[in-house]
Amino acid sequence: MCSQIDTRHPPLSMVPSHRHKFLVEFLEVGGILTVLEILGLKQGREVDKKEALVLLTSIANAGRKYKELICESYGKLGMTDMLLQ
Repeated sequence: MCSQIDTRHPPLSMVPSHRHKFLVEFLEVGGILTVLEILGLKQGREVDKKEALVLLTSIANAGRKYKELICESYGKLGMTDMLLQ
């Protein structure tokens, strides 16, 4: 099914020297869309959806430009749909 997101690593905001490089690479490979897909899975596990929200929150907390990228990727719609389920 869906691979688990590893949250044992420190949040992105706690690793400033690697944050920008990781975020750029994550976004380049479609990371936001992948996380939003996890949120939209009807048969997805709740724990996976919760971790996807934690990851999106960490990305959004990295700055305005990242918040805009989430919104441009229909992030608000994906999160709203997941919360309404």
